[in-house]
Amino acid sequence: MLFTFIQLVYSVLLYVFFIITLPYFVVKVLTTKKYRSGIWRRLGFLSKESKEAFALGNTIWVHAVSVGEVQAALPLIERLKTVYPEKRFMLSVTTLTGNTVASKATAGDPRVTVMYFPIDFWHIFNHIFRSYSIDLIILIETELWPNLLMEAYVYRVPVIMANGRISAGSLRGYYPIRLFLRQCMRSIAWFCMQNDESAQRLRRLGIDDECITVCGNIKYEALLTLPVDRNIGSQLMRNASWSDNDLFWVVGSTHQGEEDMIASAYCELIRTVPNLKLLIAPRHPERLDEAETILKSHGIKLYRKTALDSCLSPVQDCRVVLLDTMGELRHLYDIATVAFVGKSMVSPGGGQNLLEPASLAKPVVFGQYMSNFTDITDKFISAQAGVMVHTQQELVEQTRRILTDTAYRCQLGERAKKEVQRWQGATDCILSCITDILPVNA
Repeated sequence: MLFTFIQLVYSVLLYVFFIITLPYFVVKVLTTKKYRSGIWRRLGFLSKESKEAFALGNTIWVHAVSVGEVQAALPLIERLKTVYPEKRFMLSVTTLTGNTVASKATAGDPRVTVMYFPIDFWHIFNHIFRSYSIDLIILIETELWPNLLMEAYVYRVPVIMANGRISAGSLRGYYPIRLFLRQCMRSIAWFCMQNDESAQRLRRLGIDDECITVCGNIKYEALLTLPVDRNIGSQLMRNASWSDNDLFWVVGSTHQGEEDMIASAYCELIRTVPNLKLLIAPRHPERLDEAETILKSHGIKLYRKTALDSCLSPVQDCRVVLLDTMGELRHLYDIATVAFVGKSMVSPGGGQNLLEPASLAKPVVFGQYMSNFTDITDKFISAQAGVMVHTQQELVEQTRRILTDTAYRCQLGERAKKEVQRWQGATDCILSCITDILPVNA
């Protein structure tokens, strides 16, 4: 009775909220590509391919939000394909960039279908679970969508949280609604958490200790198994007339406020490192124009990568490239002499995943605001495998040291890769939980 009442109240509030905010979202859909992309799929109108895939049954549904989660999910799906040769896989994503990466990675694979994750409306998930047979749902990280979880419980579809994490800030937000969350999470059979801290926070929310296990972080393993397309970096270097004698500062996933710092730092660095080239990638594509304006305000001449790609011959005056393509940042970290990971120099920040460059043995610099990746950051700092900076001047000094001290640079890069290699085994742990819930040949 309580379960039904909670679901009813949540659903009504969600519908009311959607109606009230509908004009805002209509404007966003009309003016912003990331809102417009897949809009009908988000509203529950499944594509023909998704319907056909669901209708075949024997389906394991894996939900990954964006690029980082997709990259973690892909190696797990490959392992699952071996364990369950008769199963099909539905890989759902939330973001445009996640969809791009997932679609490219699974192109031509008849056993994996990519779809946009629908808005958490009751009628959408009720229809999906009522119409199709789903054997298991795997949520990559802490994706707690109440109607998805509650309808899974109603239709007896087990759910596993893989690579789960709960930050201190999330716990503060979850704690007042812990009764509601416990009702929602009744369908989750196993909580495979990244670390002891997240597991303890889950216990504080009232989750039974018997269904919590600490497996580690599958992103450590995933990035060691995903191939790097070195042709992307090589082609960029040819188009920009860059040589192996140049040094490359690859700055990834910047947020508002960071491009100004990076531009100032670059202008200072080239005084002592004149052969330094800069590749900068804003986290959100809709900020490309803003980022370009900021860089140019510092007197920096730049080329967008798509412009370089379309040039008939290599350009001769390129020092700075603005990455305006999707899904290529990981591959371009491969050319980095030093990498900087964004959303970490500005408050509230939260950070981005530093494992991408680290897995390629690149020295990694990041700011102090890394609350979304505290566990990874602490490990890297403890192992002297990464460099945290607190100010723009520190950013300049530490980056200059890495660029000019070859021995130090190599040590940092090797330590970074070893740190990624050291924390393996999470996938095996998660697979053990999955097979416990969904036996092989079931």
